[in-house]
Amino acid sequence: KLRTELGVYTGKYEEFQSVLTKSNDMFAGFKKDMERMSKQIKRLEKETLLWKGRWETSNTALLKLSDEKQKRDTEHLKALQKIITLKKLCRAMQEERALLHERLLQVDTDGELVVSSGQPNGETSETESAAQTPTEPSIPLVHETDGNTESQQSIN
Repeated sequence: KLRTELGVYTGKYEEFQSVLTKSNDMFAGFKKDMERMSKQIKRLEKETLLWKGRWETSNTALLKLSDEKQKRDTEHLKALQKIITLKKLCRAMQEERALLHERLLQVDTDGELVVSSGQPNGETSETESAAQTPTEPSIPLVHETDGNTESQQSIN
């Protein structure tokens, strides 16, 4: 009876040993998997930090470029407005020049006005002052040289 009990206990002990061996093998496998996963997690964390740094760098550069683009756009608009204003001024000055040239030709044909080209400070000769009426405003006389307009003298 004791021998049968011993046989039963021996069988149970062997069964327990085999279960314990399987458990140890599974535990060792899980431990290896955990070590492999922890290495992979560390590698992925490093990669994540690297990509995060790159993203922050590119985001900063993008913001800087966006600000520069906005500044250039506003400068461009200002430049376009200046160009438009200068074109209007140029047209007005050309119209004024044509009008003054026409007046000058009209006065020259009447023989009343003599234009002197040698007065660098913009003063008018006495004959010009006498020919001008007091109600006319002082208008500068311009002449074109190579597409640039220069003030030559003014009629007072």
